[in-house]
Amino acid sequence: MPQDVEFSVPFPFQVSPHLATARARNLKWAVQLSAVSPGEAAERYSFSQVTDLAAYYYPDVDADDLALGYDLMGWFFLFDDQFTVPTGQYPVAAVADCREMIRLALASSATTGPETTPLVVAFADVWTRMSIGMSPQWRAQTTRDILDYLWANLTEVADARANTHLTPAEYLQLRRKTIGVRISLATGERVGHFEVPALARSSSLLERMRLIAIDHTILTNEVHSLDKEEAAGEPNLILMHMRDQQLSRTQAISQTVKEADNTAQRFRDHERQIPQLCTDLALSTADRAAVRSYVDVMRALIRGHYDWSRTAGRYSPQAKPLIAATQTGISRTGDAS
Repeated sequence: MPQDVEFSVPFPFQVSPHLATARARNLKWAVQLSAVSPGEAAERYSFSQVTDLAAYYYPDVDADDLALGYDLMGWFFLFDDQFTVPTGQYPVAAVADCREMIRLALASSATTGPETTPLVVAFADVWTRMSIGMSPQWRAQTTRDILDYLWANLTEVADARANTHLTPAEYLQLRRKTIGVRISLATGERVGHFEVPALARSSSLLERMRLIAIDHTILTNEVHSLDKEEAAGEPNLILMHMRDQQLSRTQAISQTVKEADNTAQRFRDHERQIPQLCTDLALSTADRAAVRSYVDVMRALIRGHYDWSRTAGRYSPQAKPLIAATQTGISRTGDAS
């Protein structure tokens, strides 16, 4: 099974000691906001283990900060599953929620009304808490990242409805926005209580490293989610390689694993240049520490996504028949038409 496929990730395994507590807190949060219904929906949500990704991404933060990371991951995956609907149907609820989230992201404050859906309320709650204590510059950049993510989700809906077939390169470009890694990195700053100085953040070196973290996450996800996405009839890079290059399933997976492993090695090569970058930019001791912390978050994302994907119920063999039977996302709550 793709979940058993091994990658060579040159960073140590890490996971938060607060995992179990954060998981329970998140489920309570999701149910209180009505983003997840008690009973079967809550059981499926817990089974998927989607929120545990935060325990791998942010292994060193305290319990309260980890709770924010868990709620972000809960919103990410609940929102994502709203777009998975039976073939021939249109994700009406997901599109409406996405448009409202775009409005809130552009507003001066994420204020919701009495008719706001639970997922939009969850987004507003997470975004408000993420912004606490962060600079206007951080909020502006993260707002752009959130908008890119939301607009890209609408692009996927438009492409599916128009029956647009993307090349692997076009698909990868779109996935770089819908994978949500830039938002997760920004959250790493928030829960880690630091901000990358502007000059370092703007450097081409850190952007190369961000792109590597994004691409490695995409590549491992394409492998580990292959069965889920094939069952749901969703696009997947492995299936594209099989179709376009006439590769077997095993060959396409092996090619993707090799590309991911090469990507991780490039990250290490770039990481060695960080001390010189800090010197060239004449960064203070505190700013150097912030850059180092940011690099550590990127390392944790690369390794953490891999470790989480290999154990999460979302990508397990038990999830495949559930998705195939309903043709909807495992934690989907909205209606289609």
